[in-house]
Amino acid sequence: MTVASTVRRGGQQGRQPQQKVIDVNTVTTPWFPDGVHRGAVTLEAEVTAVAQLLQLSPGERMMREEAVRQVITAACLQWGPQVCGVPYGSFPVGLSAPTSAVDLALDHCTGNDPHQLRALAARIPGAEILGVMQGFVQLRLRGGAVTVNVVVQEGAAEEARRRVMGAKQMLLDHPQVVHAHIVLRQILQQSGTLDVATGGLSAYALLVALVAVVRRRFACHSASALIVAFCLDHGAQVGPSGALTAPDPHEEGKDLAEGCKRAFAIRSLLQHCSQSFHRWEARDDSAAAAAKECETGVAYRGRTVFSSLLSHQTLWPRRDALRREQRQQQKRNSAVSRRIAERTLSGDIIGPMHAQSPGQSICGLSESPRSMEPDMKQVPSALSLDETVASSSPTPESTESSGELACCRATEFEEDMEDPPQLLDDGEETLGVA
Repeated sequence: MTVASTVRRGGQQGRQPQQKVIDVNTVTTPWFPDGVHRGAVTLEAEVTAVAQLLQLSPGERMMREEAVRQVITAACLQWGPQVCGVPYGSFPVGLSAPTSAVDLALDHCTGNDPHQLRALAARIPGAEILGVMQGFVQLRLRGGAVTVNVVVQEGAAEEARRRVMGAKQMLLDHPQVVHAHIVLRQILQQSGTLDVATGGLSAYALLVALVAVVRRRFACHSASALIVAFCLDHGAQVGPSGALTAPDPHEEGKDLAEGCKRAFAIRSLLQHCSQSFHRWEARDDSAAAAAKECETGVAYRGRTVFSSLLSHQTLWPRRDALRREQRQQQKRNSAVSRRIAERTLSGDIIGPMHAQSPGQSICGLSESPRSMEPDMKQVPSALSLDETVASSSPTPESTESSGELACCRATEFEEDMEDPPQLLDDGEETLGVA
């Protein structure tokens, strides 16, 4: 249904008012930027669209991979080739938010005092120290685009690996948790209740709580059903001490949400989400209801359920940034294709492409330094987590230099999930380190 509204432009006398046609049933949001009819929107479709908007783009993943490689290379130069670097947290399992930091555990280091950690940062070009203490340093790399939380502690790498493998298995068993976690994380994050430094819930605890709901409610086969069930359960249930509960799957009797002091705020927010879901399911998309909606100004006014739960202020710039990145990638691909075609027509490229020299690209241009390095294992997507965990440290005989070993170490990109409480909390939760 469309509604004609009178709009006066310019304020000039004698000019006739123009009629602006508004379709109240068309939804335009950062996750539906091209517009979609409200009657065609389902809760599952909207959850999927929001999750895809908030997932890391290929360029963002590449920047984080390069940042980890830089830190591990510097650590090998600082302490020797025996250093073992294990990324952990949400990044390697595909749950990292665009604003999250990358967590990295370094093992077999000969020192972890602030002086040595500052020396480690000095070996990384353009690194900025945001915080440093015994056994921990927070760095900003890649021109401020990536924040890396580095834990230097004996045994930290093995503990991180164990947590990451457990998180991968949980996501492999329950793939619907992936999109549910991303969407709920954004809802809690924008309200400030997902920051451990201020008494909020950790993202790892949120993951564990979601998995517990899936195992308790066998009907949660989709991400949308899981979100509805989670908000219904945790919006009304609180532990005996007044805190939300998230049982640790690795340690019997341990509650990962034990230190959460924002339980009341989280419960209120989840209750509001449950009410929004109920109103959305009970809506009437008929023409008569749409006309009444226009007259009274009640209900959703053509918007969807997550339009009332998610702030658009930061999501529209996010959508614009993704579109710019896509356009740039399309231009690069077009340029490469054009050069290949030109050289093929001129006879410069003869025979199969794999016959080219190792140091030359298909276009006859020299390869970039990164392309000549050993490729790191692709960061596992959240829905393909069955990769086996590689050995944690290569032998000195197999590595001729510390720089080469750093590339080997960076290949261990298979592990990580929201950091365990013994180490640090993921990304945005460690930004408050002094």
